[in-house]
Amino acid sequence: MAKSKSGSIKNDPLFQQQPALTFDNLEPEEAIELTDAQKAAGFISRYLDHLKEGDLYHKKLEPYFKGSVKDWGWELRDFKRFYTKLVLSGKWTEEKYVTVLDTILGDNQMLGEVVLDARGKMYDQGRLAPDGKKAVPSRRRGRI
Repeated sequence: MAKSKSGSIKNDPLFQQQPALTFDNLEPEEAIELTDAQKAAGFISRYLDHLKEGDLYHKKLEPYFKGSVKDWGWELRDFKRFYTKLVLSGKWTEEKYVTVLDTILGDNQMLGEVVLDARGKMYDQGRLAPDGKKAVPSRRRGRI
């Protein structure tokens, strides 16, 4: 054993026969607490995977980015910012955010607080389907 920078090797816990630190009794979530920025980045990764699964990327995201004056980085920052503001604060569920975001992208609308608020209200009223499509208004349901 080499001499440590902090002093004598005799001060080393292993040299003094002390047990090494163990983390066997901790759950992964307890061992590492993620920041809001890390949680938002994880959401973006899952969301892009969601779009690639159903080939929705070419149908929704690509036309949205081509029609936007912002570049990819700015748009993804907005996705993260609103995720942090709405989902991580506890106001919305992740399912609601994804449904509303899918609808906004599908309609090629600019992502902003006013649009998110309006679509969020539509979701709460049951006027948005979970697949991101607009549901039939309640007054027209059941009619032929």
